[in-house]
Amino acid sequence: FSVKQEYELYERLVQKGVSHFGDQAVPSMAHFGDGENLLVTGSTHDADGMRKTQDSAVQKALFERLHAKLDLSDELLSDVATYLVDDAEILLVSLGSNARSCQYVVDALRQQGQKIGLVRPRVLWPWPESLVQDICSQAKHLIAVESNSGQLAWLLRACLQQPVESLAQCQGEIIAPQAIMEFIEQRRS
Repeated sequence: FSVKQEYELYERLVQKGVSHFGDQAVPSMAHFGDGENLLVTGSTHDADGMRKTQDSAVQKALFERLHAKLDLSDELLSDVATYLVDDAEILLVSLGSNARSCQYVVDALRQQGQKIGLVRPRVLWPWPESLVQDICSQAKHLIAVESNSGQLAWLLRACLQQPVESLAQCQGEIIAPQAIMEFIEQRRS
């Protein structure tokens, strides 16, 4: 995987003395220390910044605003890293630290002549459906390698409408490369 050396910076609208909770998908931003009087919590707030945790209309408005914000940013948020996928017949799909074990496995099995690659979604939500479909559509075998109960495999099955095997482990540890290689070998025999 490569790490970007440069990132594009976006200028956020900054206005003093206005509501920072308004109806815009991305409302203006207050800077701490600039004289704004803000209470920062995880509670739901109305358009004037007043806490409204029991008001269903406010909850609905916030939900709709946040989803509109995501819809506007869908392409920016869709981020999927790939490793040796162009000719891969087997694709490992993994998130986070388990992707390191998968990359090791891909390198080891490639040296043995197997056509295997790695797909690593960097964002789980919103799920990068079209990117995942484009990348995974040609693979003969898909294996979700995940440290949970199979949620990634479920997402992949729903997205791709094809079989996905799941190597799921809920032990609080990274899945070892050897366990991944054994899983693949069992499927081949």
